[in-house]
Amino acid sequence: MAKAKSEDELVFLPLGGSNEIGMNFNLYGYGPPHARKWIVVDLGVTFGDQTTPGVELILPDPQFIEEHAKNILGIVLTHAHEDHIGAVAWLWPRIKAPLYATPFTAFLLKEKLREKNLADEAEITIVPLGGKITLGPFELDLITLTEGSLFVIDFKTSRSRWSQQKVLEASDQLLLYGLAVQNLNPQFFAAGQPGTPGPGPLPPLPIRLHFAILTKAKSPAVQLLAVPTDAARVAGLIDSVTQVWQAMQTGHFYPNPSPQNCIPCPYRSRCPVYPSWKPGPGG
Repeated sequence: MAKAKSEDELVFLPLGGSNEIGMNFNLYGYGPPHARKWIVVDLGVTFGDQTTPGVELILPDPQFIEEHAKNILGIVLTHAHEDHIGAVAWLWPRIKAPLYATPFTAFLLKEKLREKNLADEAEITIVPLGGKITLGPFELDLITLTEGSLFVIDFKTSRSRWSQQKVLEASDQLLLYGLAVQNLNPQFFAAGQPGTPGPGPLPPLPIRLHFAILTKAKSPAVQLLAVPTDAARVAGLIDSVTQVWQAMQTGHFYPNPSPQNCIPCPYRSRCPVYPSWKPGPGG
């Protein structure tokens, strides 16, 4: 950074997101009042509520910075929530500054710009996780709070705190969610490569599964519990799902190998598989 002059000053101007939830739109300026350079940090929306009947989406007012658009060095987007990027496609044509974002945020942002026919006009610089951005007198270090992981979180309510055993017993569905995300990842990674659709490449992120448990009690508490994903358990779950899917495709009832399920089943006389099925011990 060049040595500061006596008339240089750093100013912070929040045009949205301060003293409210949503619609983040923050400006940082540096230099003398007559020649100040600006960066924009986030450009988000907020949503209507009972106080704004008939209004679904609310955008920040960019009039001030629109008047100084030629002095905007860049728009830096911290992450991909709507209250941080939701207004970009709506307001970018009014300020037309370069965009800076990490890979996942850039991927979603390009889709929003494409919807407004701005994908070929708006310049996006993809910054690696934990990377650095230098814009004139500004130097920004990006801090990755999720350790570069993609989190899949299942929110639950409970009357009591969950044990690790309860996590294991309840995690089949969450494991399937994780598998679905994992299978989608190649589509994201390949997007933008020759011969593939999509706005641009997205580097792979490890997937982490968690339950977020809200305990409904006199003193409510929230537990964030990690779900282990050992390969043997995942393989067994895939096998079970495959068997059920095959049974659905062939139109057969598929007996569950449990004496409590198949023996008293009222449909067994119509089940083509039942006569050849061998019950387990006690069945």
